[in-house]
Amino acid sequence: MQQLTELQIQFLNSLEESGITVPISENTMDRFFFADVVPCLNGEFSTGSTTNDAGVNVPLLSISLSAATEEHNEAKADWSWEHGENDLYEGEIMAVRWSASDTLEFFSVDDDGVIHKDSPVGSCSVQRAMGE
Repeated sequence: MQQLTELQIQFLNSLEESGITVPISENTMDRFFFADVVPCLNGEFSTGSTTNDAGVNVPLLSISLSAATEEHNEAKADWSWEHGENDLYEGEIMAVRWSASDTLEFFSVDDDGVIHKDSPVGSCSVQRAMGE
């Protein structure tokens, strides 16, 4: 079984705190998560973060495209309300794969929900993606 990193374990715990159970197996992290990501000036992407019940920051990732879409729509509405209609929200929904080296790899998702698995658009450490 692939060893999970401490941050991956904390992330899975945060999902469980939200009522989402992901069975832990050798393939637990060998899947796509989804996120409303914001491109950064350095070419990386920001997922944002949330704090779990243990007080640990974990990346803001969803296990479903629909949950990420909901998060994206809320962020877009909040942005418009705070910044006005002329300042466009730059976030976009992407598929995210989280490796055992705590690196996030980002993939485009088209309007039909198809993940472009063969051509990642970028990667960075999970800490950088969370803004740490």
